[in-house]
Amino acid sequence: MNEQVRAQLFYLREFAFRKIARLLRRGDREQGQTMTEYALIVALVAVAAVTAWAALGQKILALLQDVTNYLSPGGSST
Repeated sequence: MNEQVRAQLFYLREFAFRKIARLLRRGDREQGQTMTEYALIVALVAVAAVTAWAALGQKILALLQDVTNYLSPGGSST
C-alpha cells in the first residue's frame, strides 16, 4: 500500500472517530444511549469501509483507470 493511500485511510479513520466521539458527548441519558448505538454502527461501517478500501482500493483504481483510458479520445480496448 502506497503512502498516499495509507494517509487517506488514516484521515478517514480519525474523521470517523472524531464524529463518533462528538455523538457520544451529545444528548441526555436516553438519547445518549440511542446515539451510542448509532455511533457503534457508524464505527462498524467505517471499519468495514476502511478494510474494503485497503483490500480492494488499488484494484478499483486500476479498473477505473482502464475505463478512463478506454473512454478517452484515442483510447484503446486493451
